[in-house]
Amino acid sequence: MPNALRQSDFQRYWAEEYPASPPIGFLLREKYNDRWFRIHSLPGSKRYPDNDGELREVLHRHNAVLDTLLRQNGAFVLLSTGYSDEATPVLPLLLQTDSALNRSSTYAFTATSDTGSPYWHFFVNALNWHRGCLDAALAQVATDKVADILVIGQEQKCVYHPYDGGGDIVVCNAESRTALKQMFSAWLSPRADGL
Repeated sequence: MPNALRQSDFQRYWAEEYPASPPIGFLLREKYNDRWFRIHSLPGSKRYPDNDGELREVLHRHNAVLDTLLRQNGAFVLLSTGYSDEATPVLPLLLQTDSALNRSSTYAFTATSDTGSPYWHFFVNALNWHRGCLDAALAQVATDKVADILVIGQEQKCVYHPYDGGGDIVVCNAESRTALKQMFSAWLSPRADGL
């Protein structure tokens, strides 16, 4: 079981490691482009799974990347996002629908953004990685029911942003990015910009 996650510790960690961006996936991609790359979760860059076999492939790819980034039993933080027009925190859909996460200790912090909703409310859960532990959440992301979650390896110095269609990875340096891109080369975008 991971140690209790204190709000001030996590916010301090984020401010030190990612000072140029709030914990929002597409902003991380823009601000840390030299440490970023993307995998696609289905062959041919297909966006959504149409059947159980394709969903299994999506989950396989997400789990393979997370196995490599976090390592077995590695501590990580799952960040989920709620949105509102007011500063009062709004519980993310993920925490409303996943009872296992809802039972763990969470706290919220809020950032303003020019990305649609004026307030983004971030909730964090401290967990330990094992293959399949996020399958329910990843399946909701893959089918566009849930968005804007991050898997953050503080000790591993990495962020994984699954989205409907793939996953964005931000690692500690360009060398790590190069090695991981080679490892997952079959799942990369053919586009020059990596999207």
